[in-house]
Amino acid sequence: MDRPFTQKFLPPYFKYPVFAFCGFELLLSACVLAISEAYYRKGTIILPISYDMFQDTLRKEVPNFEWTDTMRSQLELYRFKLMVLWAISAIGVTISMLYVIPQFFDYNDKRGNRSQLCLVRRRLGWILFFIMAAYVTIFGLAIIWAWCGCRSSYQLFHEKFEACQKEEQYLDQIEKGFKCVNDDDREVDDPANRCYFQAQSSFLNPLWMDAILIAYFLGHALVILLIPVLNKQLIKDDDEDSLYGVKEEEKESLEA
Repeated sequence: MDRPFTQKFLPPYFKYPVFAFCGFELLLSACVLAISEAYYRKGTIILPISYDMFQDTLRKEVPNFEWTDTMRSQLELYRFKLMVLWAISAIGVTISMLYVIPQFFDYNDKRGNRSQLCLVRRRLGWILFFIMAAYVTIFGLAIIWAWCGCRSSYQLFHEKFEACQKEEQYLDQIEKGFKCVNDDDREVDDPANRCYFQAQSSFLNPLWMDAILIAYFLGHALVILLIPVLNKQLIKDDDEDSLYGVKEEEKESLEA
């Protein structure tokens, strides 16, 4: 007998809601992984050089330039958040792939009937459900944490980078770190290869975090609403229709 609609939000699951939910989780985690890794690497290059530039500017007593340990801690926290976000999203990619792959196969229950993993191993299905729920919660908290303060850190970095004294030795370090062109007299095919552009774009734009936050909440809301709609046997192979959910004796008589 078919379960009530509201109960279909919970295990056991057919493979279709698993494909939908874990597919979205895989896509979102992969995007967050790529973004956080890229900007963490850029931050690892630009921030140590920038700290030296800011400190050098402070020693020269440039008017209206302020640089404190609190500001440095704020930028370091930004970089640490990206590292945490990268690590958690990498775990999410792995979990999602491990959840999806077994759904391509059929499994035998104790009676020998062929069915899908979470229908055959219901206790395992609940365990996997709680693991995924824990990951989604931790992932969401990490995104919110990274989003909080992202805009202020972005503004702080660009404000100090524009106002500081850019000595040649620091510009050479930026050129070496980003493998970019520092000489304005040299022609380049792509303006993005200019060191100034590389330095300016090395900090995560808060619009990216806004997009990630919206995608997290809106995407999960949509796939969760789809779960009861998809949590049923949508497609069956014609040759196997009579083998799903029948008793062993009936299957043997059919095969005879």
